[in-house]
Amino acid sequence: MATLRSNGASIFAYLNSYSELRKYDRSGQLLWEKPIDLPYNYEIFNNAVEVAKNRPGTIPAFNYITDFKIIGDEVFILTTKITIDDPQLLVRISESGNITHMITLPENIGYLSGFDISASDNLVYLASSQDGFVYRGTIKF
Repeated sequence: MATLRSNGASIFAYLNSYSELRKYDRSGQLLWEKPIDLPYNYEIFNNAVEVAKNRPGTIPAFNYITDFKIIGDEVFILTTKITIDDPQLLVRISESGNITHMITLPENIGYLSGFDISASDNLVYLASSQDGFVYRGTIKF
């Protein structure tokens, strides 16, 4: 499974099975590819393997992220949760594909399924699929 986003000048593809981010030019030529070592990747993969062991004949399914956006030349990724006690993270990735910031999101707002960022005023909007609210906050990097 892959999620695609574009900033108009480039196309970004996040390959969920590999937790890999790829950047392409507008003609489709690969510019770079980077594995994204998110904090919960190891646990998410191992949980999927354990579930598959207990259900023979099934193919394990897992998601490393819930959403990602391109703001200017940077990528922002919203991670998934492993358990209800794990906080979700908003991860900022540089134009060259390196993690530059990780923001721990408040745990009391439920499971976040999507987000958007207003770069002009540093506002972040977070959609909670658990309670049906959209939360607004300020982020600074």
